[in-house]
Amino acid sequence: MERIQTIDYASPLGVLEISGTEDEVCSILFTDRDEPILLEQEDNCHEPLLVCRQQLDEYFSGKRQSFSVPLWMKGTDFQKSVWHTLTTIPYAHKITYTELAALIGKENAVRAVGNANGKNRLNHCAMP
Repeated sequence: MERIQTIDYASPLGVLEISGTEDEVCSILFTDRDEPILLEQEDNCHEPLLVCRQQLDEYFSGKRQSFSVPLWMKGTDFQKSVWHTLTTIPYAHKITYTELAALIGKENAVRAVGNANGKNRLNHCAMP
């Protein structure tokens, strides 16, 4: 089992906690903390977490519209299809759960799409 590390990012919206392995980011979640917890030795931090934090910084400063950090999406095949489709939504565009259900070919699964979206540990931060 790969070791999960966590680092904080002080975003304009609040402190985000970025977690992941040596290869992928597995979650980006808001915290209740007002200040980030800084790692004493970032030299030992997994590279995807540092890249994610850098890309988030670029995003919030208006210099980035898409992300290239590798993501670990652990869920059912249905959830993964919803989450993958979320990554295809162009920058600054919004769609409804109904539209998202249609995009995955499951027009009648609007509630299931909403439920999958709610379980996405990466959706709390824009990751198109």
